[in-house]
Amino acid sequence: MIAANAAPTIAALNLEVRLPAHRGHPGGCTVCGHTERVRIELLLAGGAGQKAIGRKFGLSKDSVHRHWHNHITDERRAALVMGPAQRQALSAQ
Repeated sequence: MIAANAAPTIAALNLEVRLPAHRGHPGGCTVCGHTERVRIELLLAGGAGQKAIGRKFGLSKDSVHRHWHNHITDERRAALVMGPAQRQALSAQ
């Protein structure tokens, strides 16, 4: 359980919604396989630019774009934007 005033952890955000299976790319999605995947997704959900994220994490802006549009469901986007504390409050209602 997360305290109301505690900052959400990346691990807590990762528990809620799983990513769908990869399609099309024989080596798999470079973002899905990245060690900072959840952080990348949080930055994207917060409005950071795909090109800037690609530069920061050594990815192409195209791979970041494909990941966001092909592997992130609407449910996961909402979960990333909302955060675990707000999801917990909604589920308690």
